[in-house]
Amino acid sequence: MESMNFKKAIIFDFDYTLGDSSRGIHDCINHGLTKLGFSPVTYEKSCEAIGKSLPDTLVHFTGEENRVKSDEFYKYFMEKAMEVMVQKCIIYPEVEETLEYLTSKGLKLAIASTKHRHRIIAILSKYGLLEYFSVIVGGEDVQRHKPDPSVFLQVFDLLKLEPSDCIYIGDNIIDAQAAARARVDFIAVLTGVTSLEEFYKYPKIKVISSLSELRTVI
Repeated sequence: MESMNFKKAIIFDFDYTLGDSSRGIHDCINHGLTKLGFSPVTYEKSCEAIGKSLPDTLVHFTGEENRVKSDEFYKYFMEKAMEVMVQKCIIYPEVEETLEYLTSKGLKLAIASTKHRHRIIAILSKYGLLEYFSVIVGGEDVQRHKPDPSVFLQVFDLLKLEPSDCIYIGDNIIDAQAAARARVDFIAVLTGVTSLEEFYKYPKIKVISSLSELRTVI
């Protein structure tokens, strides 16, 4: 594998990459579904939707014909998120040490996520990690969500870097697809619900089991 010493920035997904928001997301999905008259889903089923936009989450559980209710679902999801999302998110234990290591290498750090930026900021602040990140672009900052590359284009612009200067790290095939469309190198991490085999058909530098393995790559 070629050296990554020429890279200038590392861009992270958030959910299932830096932290586990799944319990809060489960509460928010079910709040939205039940408010709209749909049956709640199990925790395991709700995890299938992590990484999807909220309209796609609603469609995933209720069918394409209900996309017209996306605005209502968004409202109810966010209503519950105000109550539970920051409280129930757990940052992975290896994250702080990894961020320290990457910063010591002179790399800029950024986040590109469908999660709302203000929520990411609140969670990172709670764990004392906000200072590590130069740029955070969230779901409210773009009109089209991953796998569309819009979120990356904003990050590149704010960092004043080219795609070739960056590496993106994510846990989902949506992340892999978005990275390919943005022409940014991708590292898959297996801290989510996506298996190693599912990443086989997508371009990537490496698949790692946790962020602590970045020391072997960067």
